[in-house]
Amino acid sequence: MHELAAINNHLAGFIPTKQKLYLQQVTINSNKNNYVIKPKMVKIPYNVVNFTTVIIMVNSNKKEHNPMPTFTAIPQTLTIIVGSTNPVKINAAKQAIGQYFPDVHINCTGMHAPSLVADQPMTEAETKLGAINRAQFCQANAKVVDQHADFYVAMEGGVDQFDHSPATFAYMAIIHNDTLSVGRSANLPLPQTIFNALQAGEELGKVMDRVFNTHNIKQKGGAIGLLTRGLATRESIYTQALVLAMAPFINAELFND
Repeated sequence: MHELAAINNHLAGFIPTKQKLYLQQVTINSNKNNYVIKPKMVKIPYNVVNFTTVIIMVNSNKKEHNPMPTFTAIPQTLTIIVGSTNPVKINAAKQAIGQYFPDVHINCTGMHAPSLVADQPMTEAETKLGAINRAQFCQANAKVVDQHADFYVAMEGGVDQFDHSPATFAYMAIIHNDTLSVGRSANLPLPQTIFNALQAGEELGKVMDRVFNTHNIKQKGGAIGLLTRGLATRESIYTQALVLAMAPFINAELFND
């Protein structure tokens, strides 16, 4: 049972829960041997898996034999390509995905990716399409240059007129293993005068710079930071939306049913 001892010493399995879990089965695929170990409900540590081909099956009750969802081990490095060179978007992607993989080195870079929509999207549909277009461009470009990533991420900010008031928001698009997940941020209400300027053809960042006498606010706190007096920022809102958009990948066994 030295294999089991090694697992207990080195397990870095992605198990996103702090409840007591009990090991039901471990499968290790190596170059020479495949191990399937079924101990008698041995407690396992709450860490992160360093094995890249380990599958861990656990349950939360000694009397239950139906396993909880299976979590596949993750590599020691994750690569993220973001469809923007804006540091706010790059940092948001790194922070959001990094929260799920705290012990993994994350290599996150940005690149120019066309949205194929207006510079200032004026509807929800246009904003969503812009995010998806950017993420898909990143993936397509990676295949061309043979520099693949684990996640292709894009964010697109937009505005729209809602029943209560105009508002700004953003859509998130994440591609992992050819699967697309789309998320959305909360609404930030906009003054009607600012929305009127957008309807006249201006971009939100430039309007906010003019109204608040700031410079390049879109690469800092954004309209969100200005209108919430710093209680929220463009990066914090994007990070939250990306955390939610990651759910299908973190719980793949549930979403793929």
